[in-house]
Amino acid sequence: NNEPTSSLLDEVLQAFTEIYCEPETTPCVIEEDISPKPPPKPERSEPTSPKSPTAN
Repeated sequence: NNEPTSSLLDEVLQAFTEIYCEPETTPCVIEEDISPKPPPKPERSEPTSPKSPTAN
């Protein structure tokens, strides 16, 4: 069961890498798409929590 598991993991990893970072079609477009979205809320929320937890 170890051999098939490794194969599956490898396949999944390869698929994820291809989907996440497609150098042929899109050079890590997901990062650009996610970058503008998370930074406004999570990034600002994170620094605000440790700095002034009372304000949050």
